[in-house]
Amino acid sequence: MKQILYIFTLCILLALGFTACQTEDPLTLEQQQQEMKKRDSKKHPKLEYVTTTVNNSATVSSPKQSSRLKYSVKNNGETLHVFFKLDFGDAVSVTIKDMDNNAYVHEPVAYLKSGKEFVINPATHFPYYFEIISGNIQFIGIISEE
Repeated sequence: MKQILYIFTLCILLALGFTACQTEDPLTLEQQQQEMKKRDSKKHPKLEYVTTTVNNSATVSSPKQSSRLKYSVKNNGETLHVFFKLDFGDAVSVTIKDMDNNAYVHEPVAYLKSGKEFVINPATHFPYYFEIISGNIQFIGIISEE
């Protein structure tokens, strides 16, 4: 009878031991949830063309014409850096506005062939809308967070 009682007690202790090993520490779960929130909050800016117009003929993201515009978009905390470069030497006007139509950048640029960086500080009103307009070409697009 004592042997059965010892075996039964041993089985219960083993079952409790395995169960205790399978449960996770609540602090660890909180840390995992915070890590997931951090990963989800790291949004990156994304630039998309809405239309491209060449000599008053509108096209939607024409690969031939959109390849004339090179760009990069970076978000460093609260500052948005937008770099535009065109493969032709026309004078252009660059405008970047937020969704409330507040202009953050509105300037004529004599030469974008070598490229120019525009800085929006603070960059907290996404999405931003941009226009690059010259006598021959017009790029209209949106800068959003993904």
